[in-house]
Amino acid sequence: MSPSPGRSVTWQRASRCAAGQCIQVANVGGDIWIGDTKTPDGPVLRYSPEEWTAFVTGIKDGEFDGVATSSGHPAGFSALTVRGDGTHR
Repeated sequence: MSPSPGRSVTWQRASRCAAGQCIQVANVGGDIWIGDTKTPDGPVLRYSPEEWTAFVTGIKDGEFDGVATSSGHPAGFSALTVRGDGTHR
């Protein structure tokens, strides 16, 4: 899903995102949208508040520690393609 033309979305990104190659997050009508700073008009992933809370809680609890490999790519996700509608293959 891509943001609708003319829709104002206020994105937030981490303060460590100096190079501009980061994800960005926005609260849009209660849903959490995640986008890529390299393609600001590109597709976004959309999550419910419950899904976002579960994800953030998992991060805080260390459930994703070790996901990134030394190459910088997420472990086990090199062939994963995420579509704009949130599905993947």
